[in-house]
Amino acid sequence: MYQEVLVKVVAKEALTPQMIAAGAELTRQLDTAGFDLVASFWLYTSEANEWLLVLASPYVTAAGPLKAYTRIQEVLRNGFADSNQSLNLQDTTVREDDDPLIVALRAGIKTRKKIDGKRYTETVINGQFIEDAYVYRVS
Repeated sequence: MYQEVLVKVVAKEALTPQMIAAGAELTRQLDTAGFDLVASFWLYTSEANEWLLVLASPYVTAAGPLKAYTRIQEVLRNGFADSNQSLNLQDTTVREDDDPLIVALRAGIKTRKKIDGKRYTETVINGQFIEDAYVYRVS
């Protein structure tokens, strides 16, 4: 019996140097604006074939995601106006500081409050599989 096997090849969306620079700049701008970030990192998901800048903060828990997105949008509008960086709100996602992924990363990675840049590919951190991530901060 003959079976034809179809293989679907999907090109992985690249994390560009411009995206890395823009994510670091937004992290700095949010720090300046007093937005308490406990984690900031690009996360790749193969289901959507996209990178999202994950921003975790106790502010999301206290005020809700809508208010958090509003503050991020203000920083993008004001802080990036004088910058050559380009980032849209649609490129970001907010998480509560007690989100299981954030808790696992906080237990396994320590960058303190500085903005690092380290890539984690096909890694398991405290039981959480990370397909691909570029971490600025986990504190």
